[in-house]
Amino acid sequence: GNSGERSAWLECALGVSLLMFGAMLERCCALLPEAPQTQHHTDALLLLPAIKVWSDWMLCHSSVWNPPPSFDSFDIGADNDPWDWLAKLMNILEALDDKTIEFENEMKEGYVCVRLPEDASLGGFTPLMYMEPAVAWVRPAQLGQHHAAEHALRVSKLLFFGTEYLVGVEPPVLRLEYPADAAPRYVSAVQRVQPLLTPLQQLSENSEDESTESGVGSEALSHNEGVEAEGTDEATRKLLRRKEQLENRKATLDKHRQRMQEILRGGSVAAEIEVRPRLLVPDTNCFIDHLELLQAIVAEPLQPYTLAVPVEAAARATNDDRVLATALALHAHAASLAPPTDTRGDDDREAPKVVRRVREVVLLTDDRNLRVKALAAELPTRDLPSFVQWAGINRDDTTSTPPTPADDTTAGRN
Repeated sequence: GNSGERSAWLECALGVSLLMFGAMLERCCALLPEAPQTQHHTDALLLLPAIKVWSDWMLCHSSVWNPPPSFDSFDIGADNDPWDWLAKLMNILEALDDKTIEFENEMKEGYVCVRLPEDASLGGFTPLMYMEPAVAWVRPAQLGQHHAAEHALRVSKLLFFGTEYLVGVEPPVLRLEYPADAAPRYVSAVQRVQPLLTPLQQLSENSEDESTESGVGSEALSHNEGVEAEGTDEATRKLLRRKEQLENRKATLDKHRQRMQEILRGGSVAAEIEVRPRLLVPDTNCFIDHLELLQAIVAEPLQPYTLAVPVEAAARATNDDRVLATALALHAHAASLAPPTDTRGDDDREAPKVVRRVREVVLLTDDRNLRVKALAAELPTRDLPSFVQWAGINRDDTTSTPPTPADDTTAGRN
């Protein structure tokens, strides 16, 4: 999509993920105020590390989730959304914050280092690779029991996320409210937009014709039920009301499902990527671990492959950065020469749009992080042994017969 816009799939994924986050927040808000010696309070302490990991991800990827997605398409069955529960958790943590433990940001003699287990467990996790682990130093006398220092450090990081970052981010997610008859508190600052689809109980009034017809029918039905209800007990009347609610809900869901099908039929796009390897970009480890395979590619006279190796780059760039930048630059240049084509079926309203793309650049690497970054940019990538096997290149020929200058010219080595 365009800059600042999210795709429908990303919007749905964020909505579901944040609702799961909200479920943890709701449970934590219910258990945390209990007495410290109770099992409920202990269970709440087990949820805080997961909430802290969520806050770290949101700190690293604010451009992905902010502005916050709408939850109007989800039937959450409650008035509070995840941001309301997050504000309540901040109010609870501020009240429970143990300010007797003083942290130092730099190492001092005699002090003990405090780290969080969740940071150690997720060290090297790609979505959190830019997040600095929480580290602090305290006096040994302040360590206490039951990981009190770890809990205090975790709470301080959560309070920074909720009371400072989310308040100052643009657009703001939380704000500090000053009630006249109560202490200041944090509340959600997310504006709830009017949903495009009306609420469930109002969807039956989408068209005047439907409302007119249903009005006549419902009036007659309610009259008959009223006559019958005079001779029935309270339990039967409750069952009748429940039956009517379920029928209305089923009709609402059917209409919503029909609308979604119409949207998907009209706007679905299928991507078809054809890989025609022509430019091969090996990383440094390929020359160290699989030099004979590169020689086999160069010596192969029938395969029009060109090895592209970066020779100049910025002084601060690492080998992986240079290799990836070279592959992406060649990929962008080749894509500009062969723009994607799109086709439709005979009926444009029914057949999905198919976008065909041709990829001629392949990144050769065993590095998982490099391959993830390449795939995120729609750049084909394989490890070198798999590519040689797929291409049907015989590596044994290079051990007996060295490549001739003519072979080098044919291979087009750069």
